[in-house]
Amino acid sequence: MKRTPPSSPPPKWCLSDAKASAEDQAKAKAKIEEIAQRIKAGEDFGEVAKEVSEDPGSGPQGGELGWFAHGQMVPEFDKASFALNPGELSEPVKTQFGWHLIQLEEKKAAGQKPLDEVKDQIRTRLAQDEASGKVQEALEQVQLAVIGGKSLKEAGEPLKLAPQETGLVNTTELTEKMGIKPENLPALLAAKPGTVLDTPFVTKTGYVIAKVNESKPQTVKPLDAVKDDIKARLQQDKARTLAFEAANAERKTFTADLPKELQGKLKKTEPVGRQGYMGELGMNAELAKAAGIRLIVGNLYIGGCSLERHWENVSKGLPAYDYRKNCEGVQSNTPKTSLLSALQDEPWDYITVQQVSQNSGLYDTYYPFMPSLLQYLRTHATNPGVRFAIHQVWAYACDSNHSGFANYDNNQSRMYREIVKTVNRVSRKEHIPIVIPSGTAIQTGRNLMGDRMTRDGFHLDYGLGRYIAACTWYETFFGPVEGNPFHPESVSPREAALGQRIAHTALQHPDEPGVLK
Repeated sequence: MKRTPPSSPPPKWCLSDAKASAEDQAKAKAKIEEIAQRIKAGEDFGEVAKEVSEDPGSGPQGGELGWFAHGQMVPEFDKASFALNPGELSEPVKTQFGWHLIQLEEKKAAGQKPLDEVKDQIRTRLAQDEASGKVQEALEQVQLAVIGGKSLKEAGEPLKLAPQETGLVNTTELTEKMGIKPENLPALLAAKPGTVLDTPFVTKTGYVIAKVNESKPQTVKPLDAVKDDIKARLQQDKARTLAFEAANAERKTFTADLPKELQGKLKKTEPVGRQGYMGELGMNAELAKAAGIRLIVGNLYIGGCSLERHWENVSKGLPAYDYRKNCEGVQSNTPKTSLLSALQDEPWDYITVQQVSQNSGLYDTYYPFMPSLLQYLRTHATNPGVRFAIHQVWAYACDSNHSGFANYDNNQSRMYREIVKTVNRVSRKEHIPIVIPSGTAIQTGRNLMGDRMTRDGFHLDYGLGRYIAACTWYETFFGPVEGNPFHPESVSPREAALGQRIAHTALQHPDEPGVLK
């Protein structure tokens, strides 16, 4: 089924020789005129296009371009297309890409649905646009400001956020009243006064970027005041000892069971702040470094950005992105950057695209924007050998409160299946040769390790979730990840080995989550 944007004829085309001298152009025009005569004489347009078209995208599809609206194609092509009636063949049309023949199959006028039919969709969309990415953008803004040397007060002022002082609090108050997770306490307790912990802590109510102003040892209280606490602590210590003994025994078993090539290779890194990573891409840089691979990664960031919004940014030349770049470990961030500027900053070997997560399983949301974006990227990329990949994102956590989860009836399994089906369909239609199966890897991780891959129900956890995704990206582009020595401190050696195996299996079986083969 074709999606029908306003006034969108689906023409077919043949592309002739596109370049160069007057002599070459004359030969190209003669060639396209000869092709036109074949079609006028009764040959099928699609079969002729398969034979002679030089367009790698539409040629194998019989010249099929699908639906598009006014203004999506270059002006000459656009004008000729919309001047045709259904069934008509155009005269040869010359554009910057060469000579074309256009056959119009069907034309539909722009239309509007009644408000009652779409008001719920509009309401949901507005809510998504308003909420999706806003918190993350604010967090990133504050974090980058702190990393750049600003105080918490200065970092929060543009967003009207003011630091909250707690006074001296004990560990119980940190976990029970402030919602700090127990695994984050060591970093807080080890920090010296004056230290800003720029790695965000996830709490029950949001995120915390903390500064330690003062640290004091707890004072000794009278025995009567603490005897119940002592009894509880002794019980906890006994349980912890038993747990440690069991874990140590399991560790020895696990180490013995590791393949010989992995034994002794896994190691912990030093603690790192989030500024050392760019999402799963940043961990890719660390994985690549550990493997001796020189890597430059660029990331155009804008929270909750759909393909439609990307195309709007491109078509209007809007400097709407934070351009984050990791050049062999050296981090930089350039705000207010256009896609074109980042695209031409490096001769990129690979360019990846993805739909915003809540729409990733909705096929119609990819069109007509994906073909237009790909055409733009192919036209303006500076590396003629650049290859394209599409990122298969992950389904939300089962208890996610993201408004876009309703697109899949708040059902994780359904969301996963729809994402896989849709991404595969789009990759085939647009001839995108590489699919990065992060969604399958994360779903497999959930099936084996529990639904703990996200920090808020939809963004990946800073530790295990991002690590599994990073391993998936790594193996997609660089080969087997198993045995790579890097893993973040929050991911244990056993989890790292399992995460690497999960990523490897996802590449081997991108549509089959849950089973390691």
